[in-house]
Amino acid sequence: MLGWKRLGHERRLEARIVNDADDLVICCRNRAEEALETMRDMMSKLRLTVNEAKTRVCSLPEERFDFLGYTFGQCYWPKTGRAYLGTVPSKKRISRICAAISEETGRNKTLLNQRAVVETLNRMMIGILSPPAKRTDHLLNQPDISCATNTIRHCELINCIGNARINGPF
Repeated sequence: MLGWKRLGHERRLEARIVNDADDLVICCRNRAEEALETMRDMMSKLRLTVNEAKTRVCSLPEERFDFLGYTFGQCYWPKTGRAYLGTVPSKKRISRICAAISEETGRNKTLLNQRAVVETLNRMMIGILSPPAKRTDHLLNQPDISCATNTIRHCELINCIGNARINGPF
């Protein structure tokens, strides 16, 4: 979303974009509706469509949104109950990991080496419980989930446009 910066929208609207492939979130403290309209105008000029069913203005911390397999919003420290903006694996991601665990521990796997099954399960759990590591696509200016998490934590968001899916020729 280099055009967002070059056209001055980031500075004018005080709105940062976090994107990965065809998903994006626009993070801003206010003027979310204006940022949404600006993004729609940019996409129409590029002949891309925005999935309106997945596009909305979301106010944090009152609301939550899903992005890249995580739910962003208000979380609570287990020991103190203190609130903070953070991430948890999304319900869809948890459903997928449960299905994968069931597949790996099914009756057809009972004769497999126990260590191999445990190693596979450990890799699966590490993948869901920790944000993905930096990938090679950072070379293409595609931030990973930890970058999105840091942006949200450090901006102390009030408004956020979540899950704008862009469909069209690339």
